[in-house]
Amino acid sequence: MAVAHDTEVQTVTVTINGQEVQAVPGQTVLEVARSIGVEIPTLCHDERLEPYGACRLCLVEVEGARGPMPACATKINAGMKVQTNTEKVLKLRKFVIQLLLSNHPLDCPVCEAAGDCRLQDYAYELQVDTLPWGWHPLEFPSRDDHPNVARNPNRCILCGRCVRICRDVMGIGCWGFRNRGYLTIIDTPYNMPLEEVGCVSCGQCISACPVGALNMKRSRFSARHWQTAKTKTTCAYCSVGCEQTLHTFRGKLVRVLAKAGEGVNNGNLCSRGRFGMEYVNSPDRLTQPLVRSEAGELVPATWDEALERVAAGLKKAKSAGGCKAIGFLASATCTNEDDYLLQKLARSVLGCNNIDNPARLGETATVAGLTSTLGYGAMTNSISDLADADAVLVIGSNTTAGHPVLALQLVKAARQGKALIVADPRKTDIAARARVHLRLKPGTDLMLLKGMMRHIADSGLEDAEFIAAQTEGYAEFLESLQSVTVDEAAAACGVEAAALREAAELYASAGAAGIVYSMGLTQQAGGMANVKALADLVLLTGNLGRPGTGLAALAAATNTQGACDMGCLPDYLPGYKPVAAASRGMTAPEMLSASRAGEIKALYVMGDNPVMSAAEQAEVREAFEKAEFVVVQDAFLTETAALADVVLPACVTAEKDGTVTNTERRVQLVRRALEPKGDSEPDWRIVLAVAKRLGAGWDYATAEAVFREAASSNPLYAGMSYARLADGGLQWPCPEGGVGTPVLYADGFPAGKARFSALESAEARSVVPDADYPFVLITGRQQSHFGSGAMSRRAPGLVGLVAVARLEVNPEDAARLGLKQGDRARVSSRRGSVEPVAWVTPRVPAGMVFLPIHFAEAAANILVAALEGDVAYEKTAAVKVEALT
Repeated sequence: MAVAHDTEVQTVTVTINGQEVQAVPGQTVLEVARSIGVEIPTLCHDERLEPYGACRLCLVEVEGARGPMPACATKINAGMKVQTNTEKVLKLRKFVIQLLLSNHPLDCPVCEAAGDCRLQDYAYELQVDTLPWGWHPLEFPSRDDHPNVARNPNRCILCGRCVRICRDVMGIGCWGFRNRGYLTIIDTPYNMPLEEVGCVSCGQCISACPVGALNMKRSRFSARHWQTAKTKTTCAYCSVGCEQTLHTFRGKLVRVLAKAGEGVNNGNLCSRGRFGMEYVNSPDRLTQPLVRSEAGELVPATWDEALERVAAGLKKAKSAGGCKAIGFLASATCTNEDDYLLQKLARSVLGCNNIDNPARLGETATVAGLTSTLGYGAMTNSISDLADADAVLVIGSNTTAGHPVLALQLVKAARQGKALIVADPRKTDIAARARVHLRLKPGTDLMLLKGMMRHIADSGLEDAEFIAAQTEGYAEFLESLQSVTVDEAAAACGVEAAALREAAELYASAGAAGIVYSMGLTQQAGGMANVKALADLVLLTGNLGRPGTGLAALAAATNTQGACDMGCLPDYLPGYKPVAAASRGMTAPEMLSASRAGEIKALYVMGDNPVMSAAEQAEVREAFEKAEFVVVQDAFLTETAALADVVLPACVTAEKDGTVTNTERRVQLVRRALEPKGDSEPDWRIVLAVAKRLGAGWDYATAEAVFREAASSNPLYAGMSYARLADGGLQWPCPEGGVGTPVLYADGFPAGKARFSALESAEARSVVPDADYPFVLITGRQQSHFGSGAMSRRAPGLVGLVAVARLEVNPEDAARLGLKQGDRARVSSRRGSVEPVAWVTPRVPAGMVFLPIHFAEAAANILVAALEGDVAYEKTAAVKVEALT
């Protein structure tokens, strides 16, 4: 395998304000000046965007140039001499500000941007106190038709940043320039409402606006920028791990921002991260312990009463059935410290390995499949690598909905002309951008991959040198390819053979090719075989160990990866040290089945809502109802908590310190921005209190102390500490003294060589509809909500976007069924029925419907079957659809 080595960066000398500076060719004057602390004012510049040079506020004098040059768009060259604050430059800047203020409303006292407005700052700095030609304010009408975006076009300075970030970063184009001259305005196409022009409510336009033209709508909790306390932390939603700054005022969260140039998100956020954090302020928050009364109701209790009840219940269960009579469910939304202590409580205090995290049901295929083939059961490369790929295959991932900020790397790649290949039954937003969209039948992913690899092998597109040097098992793998031809594979998947061949050639011929996949590939029958096939594909083409290559296995929630790393698994200790086979605990489905059978006496759930989120909902509910004792610690009275004997009020992430591990194996800090609400406590403190009641001699004063112990027991984290994580985090493996590992396998494989897997039978495992249930249902996420909805549906900014469950129905099917947009429909499977509203769209093909998983009143997981082994098969079902009158 070729290993890339750092090369010496060539520099040139430039002089800025008399100071010699070493700079890299290609940098701009603005970048070099800021690198040495010289501030040059800008209005149209944004680090996320290409230089624009329109506002002319960043003009500087360059020796030998005909006139002042825009610092943001002027590249440096050797020997360049720059002056940034000459009398001429300052006079020009003041003139620009005067021009802008001549028709700008002087309503700073009531403007939301006051205190955080560049125009205001520069006017003060440049002492603009008169307007020689008078003041002529604009009088454009404002619009108030979006749940999150407040717009005042009279404050707009026409810098174009909102236009460019929506077009160039988001790849949408909601905004544009309309009219000319004095009447120029930035507006939506044909002055349509934002939600009708493709807006996904990411708020990137708000983050780019340097003045008060675009703002977050005022909520019931508002404050000015200068009034708020600001805390840098990590987003609590999906696994991308976006860096956020939480603005708090008088004990409430009032605003969420992100700084351009920082974090894996580079200052970008999605609708959930920007507008979905108000669940923190929800009146539904649990603020005191609850216990089940003799009358069967949950009633308030003191912490002493609740903890005594928990200790007694766990002791009774252990006494009745031994240590295996207790089951623990950890969380993918809690911190590493929380999860580490819960598995320690299960193992070292109660002596059982019945510890799992429900999110693992989607990760089992990745952890086991990639560990057995490559060495590590995790994403191989960094998120930023995706933009470096020449080709990307996206399969089983609606990336723009599940991981919106990560999807921006794919949007960028597509805009740059890279080959984007998407395999998805639906025409999702990311599929609409693809060069090749393989609209395969659900459940035929393995057949599709087998067909692609058969064509690569038959066409001589394999990387023979890499295979010979770095792999084993190739002959057996090749033999397993022979059972199906490319044409047979294409027919079974329902795609054109020519398209399948084109996809294979684009991927195999690329200089660097990456793969993105998620639960659409793993949460189905044969999910592990699918993951092993992806590993075969990267090995076959040598796309591993280099930037722009590898497998982006997208985890579900903010700490799905960390929960597994911390040992919240029945067969692995922290750091994936195997549990002895004889001591292996039960998986979450096995625990719930054992509870229904009376073998599990007590269930302890931390920060998860399986009654809502797991497949086979009726059986899951039965498991909790039959358990003799149930403990749930959560921030809300979820559907699961409502069935508990004791409910322990936990903090939300914004109220505690700790760490989370994102999908690219990056361990990042979360920091407390608010005091815990009422009597709620961080999860790790609750577990600590329970352990002490059970006789454990634990002593942790802080979350940092817990992390030190966790890192010492986990070789992947051994070189990490809170101090080392403070500046953006580190990617594991990070041994003592290490600097983290952005790209796995750059120096080879843990076992010496990677191993091909002989492909299993690629028979289509798609759901087969029949006369009684003629539609195929697909379940999944939508961008505006998350998980079981416990957080997102308590955020007004997200509820304002989508308030009810929408059943996507093809227009042909809708016409035949008599369904119109917004009509109530009944969707039934052999397992139950739900009643969402119809959403007529060509995104789904005829004969197929889609339902999101976030809505309890139309819970999609009621309809799906469940398990193959311990892998949830919860993505598809055969259903019938009826219009309700």
